[in-house]
Amino acid sequence: MKPTSFFIRFIETPKARVGLRPDRIVETDVFEGQELNIEDVKEIIAAIGVLVEGEMMPQLIVAGPLSGPDLPAMRFLAIKDSSPFAIAEAYVITSLSQKIIARFYLNFNKPGRPTKTFSDESEALLWLKEQVQLFNAIKK
Repeated sequence: MKPTSFFIRFIETPKARVGLRPDRIVETDVFEGQELNIEDVKEIIAAIGVLVEGEMMPQLIVAGPLSGPDLPAMRFLAIKDSSPFAIAEAYVITSLSQKIIARFYLNFNKPGRPTKTFSDESEALLWLKEQVQLFNAIKK
């Protein structure tokens, strides 16, 4: 987890820290061992809205060990309008259980925005920057 000084500004919830990075990517660091329910996810999305002031930006979600959403939260996250500030979402996950849950999420819930999982943060950031370019090209 990055120090708070890394972020331009950040908001901390009971289960995650949400920060606006200098590269205009929103990073959500989910604390270790946290299971996120729908209310937790809505709280995080509200924090993102405050940080980005309503603007759409790429989202980097870094899941701490043994953390992730429960099934209702996964279903909610897959709805296109559930995350109105996300251009794309890149999840950085490391454990086998997180990878199984992520595979299930991507294959069965079909997120309403570009979404991909990574084990390496630098690869996730490269993919997010590509998604921003695609988003800007479509927007023109």
